[in-house]
Amino acid sequence: MPYKIVKQGDQWCVHKEADDKNMGCHDTEAEAKAQMAALYANEKKTYIGDIERRSMGPVELRAASEGQPARLVGYAAVFNSRSDDLGGFREIIIPGAFDHALSEGHDVRALVNHNPDKMLGRTASKTARLAVDEHGLHVEVDVPDTQDGRDTLTLVQRGDLSQMSFAFRTLSDEWRTEDGEPLRELRDVELFDVSVVAFPAYPATEVSARALEKAREVVACDFCSPPPPPPAPVERLIRQIQALEREEE
Repeated sequence: MPYKIVKQGDQWCVHKEADDKNMGCHDTEAEAKAQMAALYANEKKTYIGDIERRSMGPVELRAASEGQPARLVGYAAVFNSRSDDLGGFREIIIPGAFDHALSEGHDVRALVNHNPDKMLGRTASKTARLAVDEHGLHVEVDVPDTQDGRDTLTLVQRGDLSQMSFAFRTLSDEWRTEDGEPLRELRDVELFDVSVVAFPAYPATEVSARALEKAREVVACDFCSPPPPPPAPVERLIRQIQALEREEE
């Protein structure tokens, strides 16, 4: 569930983005950020979510040997690299996130701009090959001698298409707080396609609204973080009540 911080008078309040529900107000922005981090941390594991996209770059164009098809080579994903701000949280891809997709032989398409009408290859026909190494998800595509294939090679060669992206659905993720920010770890994903793209797919349109909003139900976890702190005025009231009780004793 995405959250946001809203300034209301002299208070800093945490609201749900979906319905603008107030989750609590604080005297300082730091306290509000701490509550938002705790809310994200409590969403340790989520059910399967919507299809999301992430972008990497650049794409390397490798010259083909004589008689062999041209190839596009690059990384669609990089491990253990913190993303940009994805709408209130950051993300890293854990080594092993693609292991099931590759071992189970997911039929992954290689596309242009995630458009299924612009097919460059697919793993089922071995015209696209995916492999995992210590760096990330490595992609190699035999580009077809079609209009889309020739156009793509030309655009990559000119630098007009310079990034790779992958489309996936989260099967397993975990949340934690790092440097005061919510951090999402992608641990297991269902892989749909890898694409050469003109525009990155994040942050807002493909991530924050889809990654968490429909993942409202949280799988019961054995190691959930403590609940979010109560609003600062409530904390002061609790301390006052406790002080009075001690005086009466």
